Amino acid sequence: VAQNLQKHNMYITREKRDIAEKMTMNSNLEQKLEKLQGSIEEKQKEVQELTDQAEPLRKKYQEILESQKEEHQVLTEMQTLLHEEKALHDEAKKQSEVLLDANEIEELKKSLEMLSRPDKEIEEGLNKELEELKTKTK
Repeated sequence: VAQNLQKHNMYITREKRDIAEKMTMNSNLEQKLEKLQGSIEEKQKEVQELTDQAEPLRKKYQEILESQKEEHQVLTEMQTLLHEEKALHDEAKKQSEVLLDANEIEELKKSLEMLSRPDKEIEEGLNKELEELKTKTK
């Protein structure tokens, strides 16, 4: 019986020691958990700070993107206007060529009139001279 009691006491002592070790390990794990939770909270604060700092940059990036879209639209409109201007310029050039042709025709008519005028003027001048001679001779 004494031997059984001694074995039983040894068993209880071993169990107490195991429980004490497990409690120590549990306590250590709880401390580690607390440290990790504190670390997680710090990291969350850092992430929030970085997010807060990034917000103005994100807004600026959005503004730049919008600005680039607007610039692209303006450039596209300018390009369209340049094509239209070139088409108008080409049309104006054709019209001016037609006008030049019309002007040339007009000038040729005037030249023909001028060329025919001297004959008339010479004829008139000769007729006048003839009249003058007639009046002088009478």
